[in-house]
Amino acid sequence: MKILKVLGVGFLLLVVIGLFVPDKKAPARPAAPPSVAVPVASISALDLYAEFDTNAIAAEKRYARAPLIVFGHIKRIDKELGRPYVTLATRDPAWMVQCYFPAVLEPQLVNLRPDQFVRIQGRLAGKQLNVQLEDCTLLEAK
Repeated sequence: MKILKVLGVGFLLLVVIGLFVPDKKAPARPAAPPSVAVPVASISALDLYAEFDTNAIAAEKRYARAPLIVFGHIKRIDKELGRPYVTLATRDPAWMVQCYFPAVLEPQLVNLRPDQFVRIQGRLAGKQLNVQLEDCTLLEAK
């Protein structure tokens, strides 16, 4: 029983000492800034579509889901399966560069109109019929 008292008092002393002894951890380093994806290229919708039209495999490899800024004139503003998008005109009137926006950014698109010049940043998703970008953000509208 005496041993238990000694052990209990010793443990209590260690706890009390631990409360008053300063922590000697290394100073905290400042948090790293969040990583911002730097666009790999800035290209007109006309030139981007032309690259895909010439060699889709090479174009897809070149832009491989990297951040991309595309600019040009709006052809259409609409939704597809609830996903807002803007299409940019190309030299081929039947095909476009289609930029999909997250639903939360839909308010950015409210004041846009056809033939307006825009700069949009997104990630290349590939080419179906149109060249498609996803996770887009409107950078500029003139």
